[in-house]
This record gives sequence, C-alpha cells and structure tokens, in this order.
Amino acid sequence: MRTSAEYFRLALSKLQSCDLFDEFDNIPCKKCVVVGNGGVLKNKTLGEKIDSYDVIIRMNNGPVLGHEEEVGRRTTFRLFYPESVFSDPIHNDPNTTMILTAFKPHDLRWLLELLMGDKINTNGFWKKPALNLIYKPYQIRILDPFIIRTAAYELLH
Repeated sequence: MRTSAEYFRLALSKLQSCDLFDEFDNIPCKKCVVVGNGGVLKNKTLGEKIDSYDVIIRMNNGPVLGHEEEVGRRTTFRLFYPESVFSDPIHNDPNTTMILTAFKPHDLRWLLELLMGDKINTNGFWKKPALNLIYKPYQIRILDPFIIRTAAYELLH
C-alpha cells in the first residue's frame, strides 16, 4: 500500500512544471482577486473589473463560460479537489493553472491514476470524482499539503 508521500512524489514526477508565475516574473507587484462561486456576483456586471486584475483565483467548478459579464473571462489559478474539478472539455482554458488541494491520500492517488492513464479508484470520495482529466500536465500543480495542514490545525483552530 502506497503512502500519501509516495502518491505525492509520483504525481509530481508526472507533472511538467511546479512554477506558478512564468509570465509574471517581471511584474514587481501583482493585483490579485479571489472569485467565489456562490452566486453573489449574479447581475453585478463585475466581469470587466475582475479581468483587470493581474492574478484571478477561482475556486472549484464555478463556471466562467456563459457568465463572463458577471465573473469575467480570465482565470489565472483555479483551486480544486477531485470532486469539484470540471470534466467537460468546454471548460478547459489552456491559460489556466489548475491547483489540486489534496485533503486526503485518495486525492493524490486520483491525480496519479489520471496522469498515468490508469483505472480510477473512486472509493473514499464523498461524491464521484472526475474520471477523465481535461487539463494537460503542464497546467496542473499540487498545493503543498503542509499549507493545508497549517491552515487546518494552526490558523483555523
């Protein structure tokens, strides 16, 4: 049985990059915005304002397509977990960096199985995760699990 650390190491070895800011290296100060997906932006026509930021971070599978006037067109980073990632290719923006937030060993195993083209084991998920990956390995990163642990046990306690 593999450990979380093994899944993490193997998944990282299948990804093409771990860098985040290739195109932003020459910008000394970046304006960032985090856009949620709870519907609070509906009919607010903030899309143009949101797109004016240097870095646009979105959560999970909050749609952009069809909602550009409210939420903008661009996404720099999209944080996700296996149960919340898009599986329909219509949502793939090749300019978006997808960041897996792995909350459990199953999340890392899921990513590794997808990257290797293996059969996906869906046991251990609260809802069925995506069974195909619409993103290319160059688009995917893994949030350092230490950050999640620190947030859960030190910042939120």
